Amino acid sequence: MKLYLPEEITPETLRVIIDEAINETGASTPKDMGMVMKAVMAKTKHSADGKVISSIVNEKLSKSE
Repeated sequence: MKLYLPEEITPETLRVIIDEAINETGASTPKDMGMVMKAVMAKTKHSADGKVISSIVNEKLSKSE
């Protein structure tokens, strides 16, 4: 049995989507991670690994503190 998996988003595209989500949500600290994750997951429609998204979001929000 073959399972269908959506094509994975490139890391560059994912970073752009994350930046957009951070700007749209007004996130500024790691405490805002949940809002950003929700926005990114909606935009990517689960075609990116949640662990990768989480790692990048955490990295970006930690830098902005």
